[in-house]
Amino acid sequence: MRYPSILLACVMLLTCLCSCDVNTVVSDTVYTVQYTELSEESTPEPSENGKGYVRINGVYAVDEKSAVIGGMCTDGSTVSAVGGGREFTAQSRNGVFFITVDAEKNRDIEYTVICNGEEEKVTVRPPSKAQSVDFYAGGNSQLFLKSHLDAYEPNGALSENTVNYLKKRLIERDEQVKNAGGRLIVAIVPTPQSIYGEYAPHGVDTSVMTPRVQLMRAMSDTGVCIVDLTDTLINAKDDGYPLVYQTDTHWTEYAAFKAYEVIHGIIKEQRSEIPTHTLNDFVIEEHLCIAGNFIDEGKDEYSEKAYFLSPKFDGNPLYDKVRPYAIQGSHIRDEYTVHTQNGSFPTCLFVRDSFSTGLMKFLCDDFSCVYMQKMWDHTVNTELLNSHKPDYVIHILSEANIKEILK
Repeated sequence: MRYPSILLACVMLLTCLCSCDVNTVVSDTVYTVQYTELSEESTPEPSENGKGYVRINGVYAVDEKSAVIGGMCTDGSTVSAVGGGREFTAQSRNGVFFITVDAEKNRDIEYTVICNGEEEKVTVRPPSKAQSVDFYAGGNSQLFLKSHLDAYEPNGALSENTVNYLKKRLIERDEQVKNAGGRLIVAIVPTPQSIYGEYAPHGVDTSVMTPRVQLMRAMSDTGVCIVDLTDTLINAKDDGYPLVYQTDTHWTEYAAFKAYEVIHGIIKEQRSEIPTHTLNDFVIEEHLCIAGNFIDEGKDEYSEKAYFLSPKFDGNPLYDKVRPYAIQGSHIRDEYTVHTQNGSFPTCLFVRDSFSTGLMKFLCDDFSCVYMQKMWDHTVNTELLNSHKPDYVIHILSEANIKEILK
């Protein structure tokens, strides 16, 4: 038996490119897609004594003092790593565990990893001799990008001058869009630790003032439509579906749908004729996936459950109705135009980072035409704005990319 799976690094790219037809133009080219699969051989079998199993897949150097041990074990079990006179524990998730342990600059540390009485030994080598990564493991075996944690350092807050300059730039951008006949909507996507603060790595203080909070407070009296999606996603944590991936830096399709509800609601206030899709309009499908972009080597040695939303209705070709897919190449980062079947609906220019891709799957039905600006260009393309005169300019911005507004 083989389980269908996708490369989680491309999970957030599962959008219009997957189901192009005559109504969907992507640089006049229809790109191919391919399946990736996770074989059942990738999942360890329980031990003969019935206690469980443990298998170490990798040891990853984080910095001079820390490393992460990752592997597979009995689902839902507590995993311990004992070595160097200390014990570290983690709760496995979907049969996957990640534990942040001590490392030393100049010597090896031997660890014994224990799960339900089963043991496997592993050596944590000095960082200079190990595979280097840019993540830590937190509670629930959740991985967190090191750079995302910088905002929670004591010196992670922005200076007053920087905040004022960000505010000035967004006010100017709002005027720029208004002068072209459109409306600007800025949506801030929180990083995983802002949603799942309870899982943040040891020592991370999620109560500190972050750049996201600073910016939202500064913009509160400006009249610029800027939306912080943090509370929306925090309030969705008990819905039964993960909002971020365990082994990938992006949000899930369910989280993107919750963001759609917010942004669609803003558009709906002006354009009441646009239909609203509810969760009941979709079938939520569970898939077993290989690791995402946190893991460079040995992705297929991990597994993760992902939930995809497939429409029950016959709608716009931007909905990807066949799962799973992995998109080839880097073309999704380029500028392209998407035409839908909604001829009387407004048009939109998307200023975006990689989080926009999952969101577009759901927002597509709000527009007749969408101009996708080149990914990670956080300016408003003056040529696109003045030539197309979009009704809306939607800027999707990860919390980690807030300073990009300064460019």
